[in-house]
Amino acid sequence: MAISSETTFDRLRQLVAGGEPFAAAEGIRDLLRGDLASGGSGISTSRLNEISVQFARLNRLHKARRLLQISAEDFDRDSARIDAALLEMIDDVERLSLLFPPVSEKPVQIPSSALAGVEKIIGPVSQLRSLAWIRKGLSRARAVCRVRTPSGTGSGFLVGGGYLLTNHHVIPTRADASSSEVDFNFEDDESGKLRDVASYSLDADSFITSMRLDCTAVKVISRGGARDLAAWGELTLSREGVDRGDNVVIIQHPQGGIKQICLTDNKVVNLLDDHIQYTTDTMPGSSGAPVFDDRWLVVAIHHQGGNLIASPRGGRIFANQGVRIRSILSSSEFCRIFEVAQN
Repeated sequence: MAISSETTFDRLRQLVAGGEPFAAAEGIRDLLRGDLASGGSGISTSRLNEISVQFARLNRLHKARRLLQISAEDFDRDSARIDAALLEMIDDVERLSLLFPPVSEKPVQIPSSALAGVEKIIGPVSQLRSLAWIRKGLSRARAVCRVRTPSGTGSGFLVGGGYLLTNHHVIPTRADASSSEVDFNFEDDESGKLRDVASYSLDADSFITSMRLDCTAVKVISRGGARDLAAWGELTLSREGVDRGDNVVIIQHPQGGIKQICLTDNKVVNLLDDHIQYTTDTMPGSSGAPVFDDRWLVVAIHHQGGNLIASPRGGRIFANQGVRIRSILSSSEFCRIFEVAQN
């Protein structure tokens, strides 16, 4: 695959991040057509079909917006999915351009190790996961709960010391905390039946919040007859960051419904000082959910999505976003309670 330099791929990624998916798609198409015209590997034919699909998706989506047939929230969500598909295609084309050099008069000998990798792992990083990894995730999911407040629903999760973490915009005030409840085990079993839900109230006296970090911490208290809070476990917070291209998983209560998990299209696409941005699907009601790295450590709290600021210098990106745990742990508002939780 005789395709351009590294800077070309970086420019295409910048077009996606800058909210110009049509220009990015055209750039990818031009590269693929040029490869075919120069007698490339032949892989470009299938990639051209894929880019045609993305063009069709973009045209349908923008037409629906012009005709007011789609909500702003749905438009942002679908745009983020297309952006993620374009970024994956750019990565794929760049990788293949390195594995398949230009055709010359003499056949190029490709190392068998490279061919084996192409056959087994589709993409630069293996997406294979053990069943033990899935079971560990199911165990961690027990600590994730639905948050019911006077103004709506959100998600949250238990950490050390019996504290619940969620967003400030989910529980913004002490009064809201005193009127809110959390539901654990609000999920379906293997047969699709709702499990036994355990509900708890919150200790408003322990309420701590930060509007800047969009984070609230408040203790969960057991009511008479409720299961011991320890039954749900607690999640481990990580000061370590993630890198662009890493996968992040979110366990959540979208639209206030049963607990769900997103396991596909979960790439980190941008990094900021206090936030990470990713393509993992969320919906209203997912706010406050834990964002896990591949080790099932919580690296962020999900809090918003859509047409987001991509950098301090400007630019926009269609993605979802979480507040970094390391920023929360380092803040003056929350450092005390986490010291107590660890002691």
